[in-house]
Amino acid sequence: IRFRIVSLVTLVVVPLVAMFAWLAVSFAAAKRDLIERERLDLTNMLSAAVARDIAEQLGMLRGLSGSDAIKSNSFEAFARESEIVLQHPHVSQIWIFRQEGTRVAEAARGAGDEPSELDPRLVEKVFQGQASVSAVHGEGLEAATVVVAVPVFDHEEVVYGLAGKIRLAHLSRIFSDIGMDASWAGAVVDWNGRFIARSLDADKRVGTPAKPELEGAARAARPFGIFENTTWEGIEALNAYRRSSLTGWTSIVAVPKAHLAAPVRSAIIYTTLGAGILLLITCPLSPSAAADALSRHS
Repeated sequence: IRFRIVSLVTLVVVPLVAMFAWLAVSFAAAKRDLIERERLDLTNMLSAAVARDIAEQLGMLRGLSGSDAIKSNSFEAFARESEIVLQHPHVSQIWIFRQEGTRVAEAARGAGDEPSELDPRLVEKVFQGQASVSAVHGEGLEAATVVVAVPVFDHEEVVYGLAGKIRLAHLSRIFSDIGMDASWAGAVVDWNGRFIARSLDADKRVGTPAKPELEGAARAARPFGIFENTTWEGIEALNAYRRSSLTGWTSIVAVPKAHLAAPVRSAIIYTTLGAGILLLITCPLSPSAAADALSRHS
């Protein structure tokens, strides 16, 4: 009788524990899937937000590139017209350049702002009739800049390039704007693997080389994907990345592996607790039920 009662209790408890475990694991898997979807969505949002910011700077230069002052070589008039663009808080310098990269005229907000060297690839792309964006110049949040440039057309012929020097300090604020968790790590790197923006320790990291895994993502054949690495803070993370077709920069959002593993750990804990509670409830009942049965039988 005792054996039959214990067997009956086991047949009832084991399926309950198994069902509870299945529900807990399913919930954990669904929660992890939500985290991974959020990571992907944030990566896309980050890439789009940075592209919009740079598109704004390019739009101002395109507007200025249609000026008759540039096409007629009236560079004093160009300097006056440039003052409107230089009122933008992130634009520090504007200049006109020829196909060989030499400067024709320039306007700057401050006299101490050193001009940036033009990347030959940027110049080539501009004189092919396309807007172009450089890699990062300088290190440190306040010193890091990029150059954006657009072609100046005259009767469908590119006669000059028009470039603007853009400060990057504001881009590291985008991470909070898109609602990224403060415990996650986000970054934007150029094609050389240097930080354009970073959510953590931006004042020291912007303009400096990123981890090799981020540089690999920036140069990967696929414009999007995932990879694992350990951040500068020593956190093991799973990363999603996306490269912008406008800038060529790569946006990355890293979720700590511990954060991804947390739902599974919770499922194991809850399953163990549930099984323990069921056993605590049923085990004392089995001997008493057997004793009652034996007393009735006798």
